[in-house]
Amino acid sequence: MAESVEATGKTVKDAIQNALEELGASRDAVTVRVISAGTGGLFGIGGDETRVLVELKPEGASEEVEEVEAPAESAAPEAPDLPLAQEQLDDATELLREFFHHLGSAVTVEVTGTEPLRLNVSGEGTDAFVGKRGTTLRSIQFLYNLMLTKQLGEHDLVVVDIGGYRQRREELLTGMARRLADLVRENGKAITLEAMPPHERRIIHLTLAEDDDVATHSTGTGDERRVVIELQSSEDQAQE
Repeated sequence: MAESVEATGKTVKDAIQNALEELGASRDAVTVRVISAGTGGLFGIGGDETRVLVELKPEGASEEVEEVEAPAESAAPEAPDLPLAQEQLDDATELLREFFHHLGSAVTVEVTGTEPLRLNVSGEGTDAFVGKRGTTLRSIQFLYNLMLTKQLGEHDLVVVDIGGYRQRREELLTGMARRLADLVRENGKAITLEAMPPHERRIIHLTLAEDDDVATHSTGTGDERRVVIELQSSEDQAQE
């Protein structure tokens, strides 16, 4: 029986499984060396598969024998609080890098949040992909999540940010909501905000959800839907 075999697969896990089947061995009976991490290809098309070298452990080898030897750049500590397994997280960040590579930009992808998973893209010229009021960025996030679903299967929404734009926008909206709530408290008059996309309206609603003095609701339709901040009515306060 062969003592080692090279195998390929869409992911490291797939490649290892293919090698185990060829060797007729169990996972704890072998050591694994990742030869190439591979790339997923844009929209799951093209790209290189992951390649691993799987070797049978010497008879009597202790559990001390190294199980996985991977390139330094792909080594990462376990992160049990992440919404994806580490292997899936590596695939997700690599897919986003590849997405921007096909758009002509070399980028760095950083995990900046976990509930939901947030990936921030940085690199020269990436600000051009934000678009007016983040419209291009929202389209990129939509396409990326479609691609990720094709690669990983069902998953929670992954939020894509570029140069911290979303983070800055959320902080701006949160601060604005609180300042406008103060104005409503002072003069008693409702304030209607400019039209906003759904996720930005949600930030306003959540920011003021626990406020005892003001209430929020949305009005209008389609792209003209807006948030209204007003004093809570006596009925609202009674219901609380």
